[in-house]
Amino acid sequence: RCAVHATRLVRLDPVGLGRGLEMTAPQQRLLLVVDDLEAARDELIGRGAEAGVEAVITCGTDLASSEAAVALADAHPAVWAAVGVHPHEARQACGDAAEGEDGPVSIDEALIDRIRRLAGGPRVVAIGEIGLDYHYDFSPRAAQRAVLARQLALAAELRMPVILKMTGIRSSAAR
Repeated sequence: RCAVHATRLVRLDPVGLGRGLEMTAPQQRLLLVVDDLEAARDELIGRGAEAGVEAVITCGTDLASSEAAVALADAHPAVWAAVGVHPHEARQACGDAAEGEDGPVSIDEALIDRIRRLAGGPRVVAIGEIGLDYHYDFSPRAAQRAVLARQLALAAELRMPVILKMTGIRSSAAR
């Protein structure tokens, strides 16, 4: 199976974000999990274009899938990329320090620097999909919060929008 790619279908406007993509309002949200995305990818993009989809944003979930998202965007004019670390993968950005729920969590700054370099690409329009997922808790909550805070700071530094996921969040302190 491939990494989960969150894909948002949006309207395209030649102005906006300084990169040729104006995200007005998502027309649909589609989550793709495909066993052989490599083989199906071009067909899916082509069928989307035939159906009137003007732009697709594919989101990285970790460093490798962020690099793949940028490569896909570079290869297809209708595809744009978002790069970042999904809350399910937050543990990877923190290493062993993510195991405890108490105290500060250390972030792998080398990983953040690589995300920063990817975000500078001409086909990258957002940092994402980032956030908190307290429903599945695939990564410790402390790691999710730390990685989210660091990526929000990165997005602010780069003056980029974020694609935000907030699942299972009930208390105002977690928000």
